[in-house]
Amino acid sequence: ITGCGSDPITEGAAVLKHSIHLASVHGNLGGRYDYKMYAIYHPDGEKCAKTLESLGYTLVRRETPVAVEQIKGDFLRSRIHNNGCCGERELVKLEAYTLTDHPVVVHMDLDTMVLKPLDSLFDWMLTDTSKNTPYDSSDIGLQWPDAEQPKKVNAFFTRDYNMVPP
Repeated sequence: ITGCGSDPITEGAAVLKHSIHLASVHGNLGGRYDYKMYAIYHPDGEKCAKTLESLGYTLVRRETPVAVEQIKGDFLRSRIHNNGCCGERELVKLEAYTLTDHPVVVHMDLDTMVLKPLDSLFDWMLTDTSKNTPYDSSDIGLQWPDAEQPKKVNAFFTRDYNMVPP
């Protein structure tokens, strides 16, 4: 959460949490994993973030993790203030990497819904690679299915519906 705009965020946060609940071990979609909800927010979004506490979100206040003047690339440094909805405050998403109390952390925007369990992704990330046995990823749509699969997966990037061209 990068600020308080004109659109309320509580409804989107409630829908996201409900969809995650349904896809978890507690829901009816067959998920095997539990979850905990966090809302990472920039100080400019504190008032809006506070509304998520009643939904069961744990609030995590974070400043922008990178000072714009310290960005080395001229292109990004000169344009980040006007990039997207929130400029450099959007970088608070990187703070998801600091939530190290969990074996897997999934970052999602509040305009996202989970339609089915993400267990296959979690299984792959949690596979014991010391046995030198590759994970069966046949039920995961890979971007490069013929490429050699890594033995250890530390991060996934998936595209949501609004990133897929019609």
